[in-house]
Amino acid sequence: MSLEDKLNDTDPQITELRNALLNAQRQLAKVKKNRDDFTAAVVQAAHDAMLSAGPLPAVPTPVKDTHKEN
Repeated sequence: MSLEDKLNDTDPQITELRNALLNAQRQLAKVKKNRDDFTAAVVQAAHDAMLSAGPLPAVPTPVKDTHKEN
């Protein structure tokens, strides 16, 4: 019996394992999508928070160091 014949066999255990694998793959895809949605929401919230703060004051130029280097 070849591997293809074994895979096409209608053994209930094989069918059950295939269904379990498909279910696990669906759950993993759902979790990844939710994580991506959450990440996008956090990035958008940070962007909106920066916009709501208004224009930020300019950073002053640092004072030049007058120490001599050896």
